[in-house]
Amino acid sequence: MERDTDGVTTVRLSSDGLKHQLREAAPLTRAEQQSVADALLAEARRAAEGTADARIVEYAHRALAVHTALAGPLPRLIDSEPSLVACADRASLQLAIRLAWPGGPPVGGVAGDAHYLDVDGVTPDSQGEWLAWLHWAAVNRGCHDWAHELENASPVPLAWRTAWSQLEGFSDKDDDYDVALGDTEALRTGQP
Repeated sequence: MERDTDGVTTVRLSSDGLKHQLREAAPLTRAEQQSVADALLAEARRAAEGTADARIVEYAHRALAVHTALAGPLPRLIDSEPSLVACADRASLQLAIRLAWPGGPPVGGVAGDAHYLDVDGVTPDSQGEWLAWLHWAAVNRGCHDWAHELENASPVPLAWRTAWSQLEGFSDKDDDYDVALGDTEALRTGQP
């Protein structure tokens, strides 16, 4: 047990091994995973408004996406709930995507964007930079509303905000997932 300066007591397991033993001995059902995911998502939405419990939000950063994947609705929610993506840290979102799509996610959605950014080596440590990359990818796919909602739901300021992008998107072919920059000379000179 730990007591913080405000007098709040936090109870934690003494080791990760014990945590894993308990989870194996009594795993949560899909319905229980869904209940946890729903509660964490509700708290993530409140975080954007500044009314959330910081301790629950801290756990949600690490666990919301994974609970959602284990419950089953991640493939539906990842494209419709920007607050889920804004709350989830990069590592937990990548793990959740691997759980939901063991063979790799489909191209053309948020899961594909996150997956291929990771494959391309975009692995920032800062949540603001990670969300800025996801914002860019959504704008690039023409999903401006989703990108705007992601920015509004973000618990941290985005490192940058993409206003316009028209690069070639990601592909599911190993040798064809680079973005095409096109004629950069025209960008420098302003001439076609």
